[in-house]
Formats: sequence, C-alpha cells, structure tokens
Amino acid sequence: MTTTHGRVIPGFALLALLALIPSPASAAISLVQDVFVQSPAGTDETTRTATFGANVTAGHALIATISGSNGATLNSVTGGGVTWIQAVTVQLTGGSHRLWIYYGTNSSGGSKTVTIEGSAARWALEVGEWSGLDNSAPLVGTSANFSTTASLNPDSGSVTIPSPSALIVGIE
Repeated sequence: MTTTHGRVIPGFALLALLALIPSPASAAISLVQDVFVQSPAGTDETTRTATFGANVTAGHALIATISGSNGATLNSVTGGGVTWIQAVTVQLTGGSHRLWIYYGTNSSGGSKTVTIEGSAARWALEVGEWSGLDNSAPLVGTSANFSTTASLNPDSGSVTIPSPSALIVGIE
C-alpha cells in the first residue's frame, strides 16, 4: 500500500533510492533544515514552492523528493542556489503516479525557496539542506522499482556504497 498526496493506492509500491558520499574534508553528513509542502486535497496545480525557515548556506547540498499524481510531468526544479540534477524517477505502470529524486550541490547560498513546475497534478515536495556532502561528485548510485502487488517488504533494488558514512535517500 502506498500513500500519495493523502490518498492510499492499494496494491502498489513505488520506490526510489539515492546514495551520496561525504566530502573528504567533512567530519560527517548532517541535515541542516528540511521543508515539506503538498497540494491541497483535491487540487491540481502546475507549480508548488517549498520555503525553508532560513536561507540556504553557501556550499551546502539540496535533495528534493517529489511525487506527482495524474500522470504528472515534471518540467523543472529551480531555486536554492543550485543547479538541479535528476537522480532517479519511477512511474507506476499506466502513468498515474510518479516519483522523482533531484539533487544539487555547492549552493551559492542566500535563497530560501525551491519551486517545481509541471503538468497539472497534486504535488508533494520535500527538500532537505545537507552539509558535508562531496560537492564535486556526490552521487554513487540510484535504484528504482515498482510493484503491482501490496507488500510489507517493498524492494527498491540495491546500490553499492563505497563509504560507510554515505547518505541514503529513499521515497515511497
């Protein structure tokens, strides 16, 4: 069972996984701040903006997990002082629900907002600001999967992680 935008979709599991490595100069990867927003119940929209409580710090990384209904198409992710890179996407057969994970490193700082723009859909957006990630080449692997049967043990697939202190981000 998957919950998306306040609705339960029985019998389906959508999963995506992202693995990032720490900066060689950093002591540890740490979550600085996080924000979650979603479309109001029953409302389709073409944009959704998440606003952090404080400006993003220069040099930090941002990771966004995004879900869209109604066969959503995501056209852009902007803001936060980063260049956004799509790491992984997964779509339910038939196109009714999609999940994305985007990331951007080495923020220029100063910005508090991240905006997604796409087709009319019910959107959910969560963005985290992270310190300690490798800004030159943080991504070490991705995996995505979906199942048309309900499971208490859904499986996104595997990612080989070269560092025991890697950050693993998942979305269901």
